[in-house]
Amino acid sequence: MCILTLSIVTVAQGCLENGKTLLECVDFYESNLFSHFDNRDIRFDRIIGCIPQVLNPKPRVMGTLVTENTSDEYLYALSNYFVKQGYIEDQFGLGLIASAVEQSVHWLEANGKLILNLGRPGRRVLEHLMQRRGFEVRQVWQTRVEQAADTEIDTLIDIEQTGEHRFEFYMSPNANTPINASTALEYVKSGGKIYHSVDVYEAELLFPVRKKISMKQLTV
Repeated sequence: MCILTLSIVTVAQGCLENGKTLLECVDFYESNLFSHFDNRDIRFDRIIGCIPQVLNPKPRVMGTLVTENTSDEYLYALSNYFVKQGYIEDQFGLGLIASAVEQSVHWLEANGKLILNLGRPGRRVLEHLMQRRGFEVRQVWQTRVEQAADTEIDTLIDIEQTGEHRFEFYMSPNANTPINASTALEYVKSGGKIYHSVDVYEAELLFPVRKKISMKQLTV
């Protein structure tokens, strides 16, 4: 996730005045979402993220991810990804994305924008995820990419079989009608190629002024 604290124009002007490149004026941090900024009085003009859909595998799927030679570092990283985040979107593997969107409400400037690169779960689920947290959502870009051959979709099928949600795949990069994960797997077994959407969404808070006032009142 990338966070821009100032407008690009302001940063660029400051760099030129000090004889620095734009890259020299950018700071990089490793953080669990926004935890690096805890207890800091700061807000962001733009929050830009490409956050993975993180599934909560069944035991049989976990068996393919963890072996007797798995390192402690890998297990720790795996636990961070697969733990449920406590959101309704956990059932779609979207708990981490839901957590990032919800935390963004606190960190965005009143006129700030949240920009996310998302995909496979389907447009309706992704838009509702943001709308449920007070954002007005606009799809600004979309393309179709081939599903990686080494990426299993068995867990997506497990999710479909235990609920009403259906993931969206396509039989060609130009197809308009989606197929679900179960159908997609059968199509692949018969020798076909499947594709999924990559979408960029821009989201702004529906009531930014009220939100900022209420937050200020809470901190007084």
